[in-house]
Amino acid sequence: MAGTLRALVAEFLGTFAWVCLGAGAVCADSLSGGRLGQTGIGLCQGLAVAAAFALFGRRAQGLFNPAVTAALVLFKRLTPPQALLCLLSQLLGAALAGMFLAGAFSRAEISSTEPFLGACLPSVGFRAATLIEAVMTFFLAVAAGRALAARPEDHAAWSLAGGAIAAAATLTAFPLTGAAFNPARAFGPAVVTGQWSLHYVYWVGPAAGAVLGVAATRFLFSAQREEKEKAVHQASQLS
Repeated sequence: MAGTLRALVAEFLGTFAWVCLGAGAVCADSLSGGRLGQTGIGLCQGLAVAAAFALFGRRAQGLFNPAVTAALVLFKRLTPPQALLCLLSQLLGAALAGMFLAGAFSRAEISSTEPFLGACLPSVGFRAATLIEAVMTFFLAVAAGRALAARPEDHAAWSLAGGAIAAAATLTAFPLTGAAFNPARAFGPAVVTGQWSLHYVYWVGPAAGAVLGVAATRFLFSAQREEKEKAVHQASQLS
């Protein structure tokens, strides 16, 4: 019971950080008249993802992302009840992050005008936006899967890899989709501002990308682990 509670708190905190810092960077850029820029927004989201993975990833089960959580259920890394609890924690963290930003930037009047607290609104068609979100989430899911399965001494390195991918993906996709790669990242600002335009893009795209990413991780790195175990076994027989 205590372990489950710790996992849910980790999901909440990691998701809160991802949404608060990712969307908050967009708000700060608007408030400063664009001084932060797309590079600053991408760097901030990448650092937020890296920090969430490094601080809470070893304890979390669904890695702060409903799309990755669903993929882990599909591949039987999580049970449906575990995934449901993770999802509720993630959405609660995202919603409270949106509320926090609404209070923090209340004088800037960016809840009812652009950038709508950093809400994700695609500037391309829904097919293109869904594909972009899927491709970017794919690479993030590979890093997330490796961070989840890594040995403790390797966890920090894979957390940095996840952050680097998130930063690069944000620099690429931000003008096109708002760079969510996570339904919770889109949900947090939307639930406060009511900006739900093409919101399904940020569920369908990341879900598809996460499933493919987890599948690729299992295929690539489970084979690598099996080869290492086979080599160790052969060496022990020779000795």
